[in-house]
Amino acid sequence: MTTYVVYEEADARRLSPAERVEALMLVKDGFSWRAFLFSGIWLAARGLWGALALWAATLAVLGGGVWLVGLGPLAVIFVWIALALVVGFEASSLLRDQLEGEACQELGLVAGGARSDCETVAVAKLKSAIENERQQTSSIDA
Repeated sequence: MTTYVVYEEADARRLSPAERVEALMLVKDGFSWRAFLFSGIWLAARGLWGALALWAATLAVLGGGVWLVGLGPLAVIFVWIALALVVGFEASSLLRDQLEGEACQELGLVAGGARSDCETVAVAKLKSAIENERQQTSSIDA
């Protein structure tokens, strides 16, 4: 079973319901193979510049240190793999932090067998939230 955290823009209420559905963002919870296999490229492609700088600096310091100690290229590869594992495991946290920094609001968690199942549940949750917003607005107006 796959779990996603659902986000929408903070000012999404200004959008129509159809636009809000299209603007939903789902962040997969768990290990990211893409982030593991292509760490630097993955961080850059998502605009995670601080994390990219930290990753590159850590790789340079640890890789250079291992090389200077004389452990050889195999040890440098192990350092690279270890950092890639960290990025793979922390990818979802990095994306969630980025969205929260952009003032996106979390709508909750959805789970399903496939991403499409999770998207269906997320849309249903959003429709419920929109209906609650309408009810609150109509009760305030009355």
